[in-house]
Amino acid sequence: MKKLLLFLGLFLCYQATFAFPTLSQGNWRWRSDNGAENNAANWTAAQNTSISLTNVNDKIRLRVEVKGLGDANLNCYIQYETTSGDWINVPLASDNSLSPFVMATTSNGLLN
Repeated sequence: MKKLLLFLGLFLCYQATFAFPTLSQGNWRWRSDNGAENNAANWTAAQNTSISLTNVNDKIRLRVEVKGLGDANLNCYIQYETTSGDWINVPLASDNSLSPFVMATTSNGLLN
């Protein structure tokens, strides 16, 4: 019995040590870029609700909750898809991309 408990204990330590990190998306919400980082900016929709853009030059923010399990340095990307094709990384605005979405600094100095 002691050997079995020792084996199980070592197995669990091994699993915890070599477990691969996983990320999952939690809640998300769209926000206007018209205020400070606190509650001064307007939410454009309820949580986990899509929006329709009326002006392509308006800057908007996307808040995403990312849940992580495990311990590792990971590179994360925001991606979009317009059809059933491949997912595309959202580029920085400085890349002079013709992408429908870009990441840009806001009036608050934050990267949107």
